[in-house]
Amino acid sequence: MKRSALFGAVLLLVCAGGCNLIDTNGVHIGYSFDPQEFKQSVGSGGAQMTLPQVACAPGQMPDPCAAAQAQLPPDSGTVSCDSGACVAKVELRLPETIDLRTAQTPLPSDAIQFGVDAVAIDHIAYWGSNKLNVDTPPVDLYVAAAAAMDETDPTAVKLGSIAPIPAGSGRCGDPTDASDPAAKMGQMVCDVPLTDAGQAALAAFIKGYKTAPFKLIVRATVTAKGGDPVPQGTLDVFVRPSVTLSILK
Repeated sequence: MKRSALFGAVLLLVCAGGCNLIDTNGVHIGYSFDPQEFKQSVGSGGAQMTLPQVACAPGQMPDPCAAAQAQLPPDSGTVSCDSGACVAKVELRLPETIDLRTAQTPLPSDAIQFGVDAVAIDHIAYWGSNKLNVDTPPVDLYVAAAAAMDETDPTAVKLGSIAPIPAGSGRCGDPTDASDPAAKMGQMVCDVPLTDAGQAALAAFIKGYKTAPFKLIVRATVTAKGGDPVPQGTLDVFVRPSVTLSILK
């Protein structure tokens, strides 16, 4: 049976009883990803330290920021000269490969059988905790090809930014999403404000899921100036895209 004839039969059989997910353009099915965890720890986990206030100048020798760096615990960031003072910066860069062919929550059977003709990004929910001793800056979310190492890859497109998360908190600062299953389990869930370009890129990767996985990348730079606590602790964030898959006749 031809694909168009098959969907005509589906329309007659299913919509005879009333429906709102099937129309003359095909079948439209909601699908939510498995939650994707992005977790990174920084610092040694020992006693908290304060970054010393050290003046500096570009090219100064000996480098006063190198001496400040030597005082920090491992994985507490890189200290460099910035606007006349030594500043510590910790890079949070968390890639996660998404392969919808092996997802714990399988794609709808129609999508597997016939492929996906169009994708609408409904929203991307997130929740988790900032167990760092400092607030996060805005946390950027990217989508990229599976081979991408980070957000600088030519295939990487910014999906949006998560609002800063206060130190030691699970609160989120974007619009809340009480409909997400995680919210019903007591988590504070919010939705990432999305870019048009990011939605288009994510939709394209999802459409091509049969041929290649892709990556979601969380990215932020935590900065500490002289007198600030040296960043230490763990950022643990879950991200769950929800989409509508269209299988057209």
